Amino acid sequence: MQSNSLERLVPEFIQPEEITGQQTLDPHVERYDFAADQAKPGRVLDIACGVGYGTRLLRDTIPGCYEAIRVNLSQDSITYAQEKYGNDSIKFLVSNAMEYTDKEGFDTIYFA
Repeated sequence: MQSNSLERLVPEFIQPEEITGQQTLDPHVERYDFAADQAKPGRVLDIACGVGYGTRLLRDTIPGCYEAIRVNLSQDSITYAQEKYGNDSIKFLVSNAMEYTDKEGFDTIYFA
């Protein structure tokens, strides 16, 4: 997957000399860090959020988080996320953020 806009940042493709990309990525990571600090234990939903690095960050840093669900409209970003950041406690789903439903509910919802 290649990042062709600042809408979808792919951390591994940001070049050191590409200052705009890193300056855009840093606040994204800071927002995920803030969200993880505020989150409740349990299930977390990361809705309409890029290529999956943030979902993995939330799953790995929220105490007591046992499952993270990531929803995005782009099949390419879901495929990339599964390959790069997936594990047994993270699910990646293709869906429209405005139409997604989940019967179990969530303890924390992150929407960037």
